[in-house]
Amino acid sequence: MRRVRLIADVVSATYAEDTDNRMARMAFVGEKMASMDPEVFPLLAAFMTGPETVPDQLVNPQILDRIREA
Repeated sequence: MRRVRLIADVVSATYAEDTDNRMARMAFVGEKMASMDPEVFPLLAAFMTGPETVPDQLVNPQILDRIREA
């Protein structure tokens, strides 16, 4: 469930939270996805492929801070 919660929180922090920097957050995550960043890409890919595809070392809620600070 940690994986499911983190994936949902990443999607929420990027696309759904009502904030002034939502466009910057989406750009940040978009750049990370385009470059297949090893910390971000597997999390959002798991949104479509299933949470079991996320390795344990990537289940790190600090990624949410990086997204929110974009």
